Amino acid sequence: MLGWKGTGYEVHRGPSGEMSSCDGRIYSYTYRRHPPGDSGYERCITMSWCTTCREFSDGLVFISRDRVLWDALAGLPPYEREDVERSPRKILDYLDGLVRRGLWPPESPVSPADPAPKARRKRAPRHDAFPQRAQRKRRPRR
Repeated sequence: MLGWKGTGYEVHRGPSGEMSSCDGRIYSYTYRRHPPGDSGYERCITMSWCTTCREFSDGLVFISRDRVLWDALAGLPPYEREDVERSPRKILDYLDGLVRRGLWPPESPVSPADPAPKARRKRAPRHDAFPQRAQRKRRPRR
């Protein structure tokens, strides 16, 4: 089996937005890395992948504390779960195995089939990026 190819962008899209020739379905999963008492509890990992071309993309997203996320690893024995949780690649391999066996996505109220939130990229504030615009005076209309 081929390894995973991280895109750094969206699955099936290149850096300039061109579409890939792969027409495979894109799956996504979002999970929490920190326990509920931790200040980082709301910072979650989201990953998307294509089983056909083996492309994946992951990122950090903010999910409020009151939103319940579906736990795809809940059915694993504790020792196996601990091993899989150590690496995002292992989580990806496990979830892709569920897809290939026809066990993904499950039918549940909180479904991983819901679109994953997009990771936010940091941008400079507009007033810092274009200081000349803030200082420009408008001409009066005639």
